[in-house]
Amino acid sequence: MNKEQKVNYIKMWLQKFGNRDNETFNVEIKRNGDIIWFISLQFDYDEDGDRLEPYDWCRNGFKHMRNNTISDRTDDELDEIILNLKSIKTVY
Repeated sequence: MNKEQKVNYIKMWLQKFGNRDNETFNVEIKRNGDIIWFISLQFDYDEDGDRLEPYDWCRNGFKHMRNNTISDRTDDELDEIILNLKSIKTVY
């Protein structure tokens, strides 16, 4: 997969299998009980029925001040994230 396909796979996984809150699909990827990635994707629609360009977050530390989107991750980081997501769930 190229980088765009990897980013889109992660977004698809979030919509299909991610946890849901009032505004996002999200997941915490953990290793040995510690969160190594927190990833979330905003819903596509707002309460007024308007379609949004969803924003996403992908961080592996508490105070990331920039480079927080999924597409900001390197190819190696995206591969690691996808591998972890696949180990969580791939089918219902």
